[in-house]
This record gives sequence, C-alpha cells and structure tokens, in this order.
Amino acid sequence: MDKQAGEFTRFLSHISVWDTLNHQAKERYRSKLAPDFRLFDLLRCNEMTLSRCLAFLLDPKGTHGQGELFLSKFLQILPENLSFPCSGEATIFTEYTMPDARRLDILLTCSNSAIGIENKPWAEDQLLQLYDYAKWMNERYTQNHWLLIYLCNNEIGEKTLPSDSNPNLKDGVFPFTFYRFVEWLEECSLHVTALQVRVFIDELAQFIREQINGESNMDEQSELTQLILSSPENIRATFLAARSLRNIKSQMWRKFSDNLLNQLIPLEVNIEYDPELLDGKKEIGFDIIFHPGDRFALRWQFEYSNYRGFCFGIVNHNEVEHVKDAILYPQIRSAMNQCFPYVSEEGSD
Repeated sequence: MDKQAGEFTRFLSHISVWDTLNHQAKERYRSKLAPDFRLFDLLRCNEMTLSRCLAFLLDPKGTHGQGELFLSKFLQILPENLSFPCSGEATIFTEYTMPDARRLDILLTCSNSAIGIENKPWAEDQLLQLYDYAKWMNERYTQNHWLLIYLCNNEIGEKTLPSDSNPNLKDGVFPFTFYRFVEWLEECSLHVTALQVRVFIDELAQFIREQINGESNMDEQSELTQLILSSPENIRATFLAARSLRNIKSQMWRKFSDNLLNQLIPLEVNIEYDPELLDGKKEIGFDIIFHPGDRFALRWQFEYSNYRGFCFGIVNHNEVEHVKDAILYPQIRSAMNQCFPYVSEEGSD
C-alpha cells in the first residue's frame, strides 16, 4: 500500500507540474491563439439553437451558399437499408407542430418523402415521444418514404419507443449520435469553399465535442494521455484515482455543504441536494430553502453533464403548483434582471 501511495503522490506531482506549464503556455500565446475562445460561449446555445443550426446547414437554399453539400453528405451516412428517396426541391421546418400539438424539432420534406429529426442533446425523453412522431409520419408518408432520426448519445429507450411497437414504426427510426454528427461536420468542412461558413462549422463541432460529448480540448487531452501512458506507475496511479473518484466527489460535496451551512447559519436555512449530484448528471444541483412552507427557493445547478454549465436562479419549490402566476413570475424575472443585469437569463418553469 505504501508503494501505491508513493506512486500516486508522484503521479499527482507530475499532473500538477504539467497543468502549471500548460497554463503558462496558454498565457504566453493567448493574444495570438486565444486557446480558450469559443464562439458559441457568447450565445445562449440550447436545444432550439442547435436545431436551427442543423436546419440551416441542411437547407439547400440556406445563406451558407453551399447548395446541397450538407444535405447530400447527410444522406450518404445513412445505412444502405435506410436509403432515403429525395428527389425534387427540399423544404425544411423547425419546431414543426403536429396535430396532437407535439413539436418535431426538424422536418425535411422532399416531394412525397420526409425526414424528421428529434434533437436530444440534454433533455430527457417524453412519454411515447418517438412513437407518436413515427406513427404520424407513417400515416402521412406512404410507401415507407419517411425516416425519423433520433439525434442523441443515448440509446432509444422503452419510454419513448416501446419494444412492442409496430415494426413499421421501429424500422423507420434511426439512432444517430452527436459523435457521428461531428464526423459529418468535419467531412462537410473539407468541401466548403466559404471561409466564414467553415469557421462556423468548426466552432459548432467544437461546441458539440465539449458541451454535449464531454470531450476536453483535444491538444490537452492528447498531452495528458501521453503523460499517463509514459510509465506503468502513472497508469496504475490513474486507475487508483479512478476507483476513488466517487468517494473524492462525495467528500468534496460534503465539505462544501458544511462550509455553506456554516456561512448561512444566521439565516437558518435548509439545503437540499439532488441525489444524482455525485454522478455528474445534467440538470442536477441544490436548493436553498429559507422556510419549509416557502413556494420558491434559490437554486444552483449544472445545465450539462460532468459538472458543466453552472447556473443559478429562483425555482418553484411547490410540486403541487403547476400554473405560472401571470403577475408574480414577471416580477421575479424583473427583479433578477435588476440584480444581475450582465448575466444571460432564460425563464422556465
């Protein structure tokens, strides 16, 4: 055990030195390379924004000026048994409202054929969501001239498309990951002739890698990987750290909670943590409740998985209350904007 502890200590020392040198290198070349600049960090990039970006690229008439480049490359990556007949002029819609009031993120129609895209970078599946989309498309577009793409890094779940669904519906649903999405963007970028469009594609791909796929900076990731693989001792120390990671997170959150409670003793508040906080899931965090009977609470949470996208706000803590107060909610938003005028905001339930 002493030997393992020694290896682990030396490994952490190596990591610390590497991190310091990496930070110094960034500072030295920051003005010329801007290594941490991300265009999409300046935008409120949510699910709807991603859908608009994808629809913009797939539209042959889009202002990107590349014609059918993106659409043709997109159709080429579909498996041969899911080849999609697309002849004639394509029309594309975002947030397409169906008869049952469900809204399909993207709908691309081409003569008597259609492709639907359900974009799920972070949000949870709704009950029978893919089933309802597939059923509607199957009824509207005959001869199986339809395809429903499930854009998500998770597998298709029983909740959204039950396993006992009609085979015609299940066969028309195609899972497509954001990892494959990035590969499609990179392939298209090689053939784009407009520099500003290529920059847009590269920035979009970078955003998806980091904020959806959870990848770190590729150069830093490669350097760190080489450091880990440089010796058997470093490899063993890495696995030792990985096995202890959950306990490390648990102790850090417990220490944070204790410190926060000590700071808030004069206010006599209660803090409630989401059970999944240790797992780094998306949309998890903690609430500060000033009184058990309060309708609202202060909340801090991570918008994305792996503790990314930290945000804060006021939430409805009363589970029974589902209807927004037409007067109170605008007042809350106005007060938040006055207190934090330079913080981007997004209202929700």
